[in-house]
Amino acid sequence: MNLKGQSFSAHDKWVGHLCLLGSALLMGSAYVGAKLALQGVGPLATAFLRFLIACIITWPVLFFTHGVQPIRKEHIIYFIGHGLFQTTIYFSLQYVALRYTTANNTALIVNTRPIFLALLAMIFFKERFSFVQWIAFFLSFIGVLVILYDPAASYMPGHLFGDFLIVLNALSGALGVLFGKRLLKEYKPFTILVYQITIGMLGLLPMALIESGGQIALNQVSWGPIIFLAVFSTAIAQSLFNWGLSRLSVSSSAVYFFIIPAINLILAHFMFGEPITVFLLIGGGLIIAGMYGINHKNNTDEQVELINKTYE
Repeated sequence: MNLKGQSFSAHDKWVGHLCLLGSALLMGSAYVGAKLALQGVGPLATAFLRFLIACIITWPVLFFTHGVQPIRKEHIIYFIGHGLFQTTIYFSLQYVALRYTTANNTALIVNTRPIFLALLAMIFFKERFSFVQWIAFFLSFIGVLVILYDPAASYMPGHLFGDFLIVLNALSGALGVLFGKRLLKEYKPFTILVYQITIGMLGLLPMALIESGGQIALNQVSWGPIIFLAVFSTAIAQSLFNWGLSRLSVSSSAVYFFIIPAINLILAHFMFGEPITVFLLIGGGLIIAGMYGINHKNNTDEQVELINKTYE
């Protein structure tokens, strides 16, 4: 993160913007990449292999750059909760849902994570909603309903079931962030990420084996998309975002979250022929407006770090 009182040159700031743009492009392509990866083995095996590869990549990076921070005993429950809700349950729901619904619906509905995060913070941390934030929540709710009842999605008969799983996916991500909120005060963000995906990967392993009948058919795996998700959408995207955030203001960095769904809309349209309908644009616009309204009054460094974690 950018340190208070530290100034950067115009060149550093331009590089920071390029890093954030690259991160957004990679994050925006994750849903399309997952849709391609699911053409191989089952959704749970796909999720497991993605994070197994991510672990193989990120642990050496953590060891040689940040150093491995040992977990204190009182924080173990937070790491486990963070890993399970932010990776194991989160991606299990998302990858199963992608079998039934579109990448577009997934990318837009999953944007309700910051809304769930705000509601959970209100319940567990007694944070209060302003009038503007309640209006923002209502707008996002209407946006989800508009997407759910988009007539153009009828070509996928199970899309309502898939969309419902994505709503649960968003809730799981918000719960995971709550566990991570406590950890941000004691550990470096990249350290939390590596522990998170490791715990999440271990949670996915038994589920993947059950799904695959005890043995994952590696010859049927769509390795290209899975490696892309592990390397680019997880490790590189996160690193680019952290570097960009360290060179720019919080408000400048947060803007890039809003272009992620747009990137997915374009990619899903050209790769899968998913229609970009008026319902989709209106619903997505309402969700993004709600996300902005919920968070714009609490735009602190920690808030952006939490929002960032909802886009992994």
